[in-house]
Amino acid sequence: MARQGAVRRSPPARRLEVVRAVRSARLAEPELDEDDVLSLVVENTGVPLPLVRIAVGYWASYSTEIEAEISAADGAEAAAEAVWRRERDLLAASSWQPRFSLMRC
Repeated sequence: MARQGAVRRSPPARRLEVVRAVRSARLAEPELDEDDVLSLVVENTGVPLPLVRIAVGYWASYSTEIEAEISAADGAEAAAEAVWRRERDLLAASSWQPRFSLMRC
């Protein structure tokens, strides 16, 4: 049973996260060898090494499909962040400017 508040992700979602984590590790630490990149991904994601290797192998076999899923997820995340930013802008006291004044001059 999952602990309360824990998010359980489906295997496809975990695969996307692992591929993103591998890319991020490679960009952040370009000098690392393959084993060190995988270790960094394991450390940062908590996904066991055998599952990381399976996800990498799956990506290698179905890269076009996985890339399409990653692009769709990136687009959904960008849209959600844009909504969140608009909400924050609306609710921020410093951004509110009255359109008219009720005071008489």
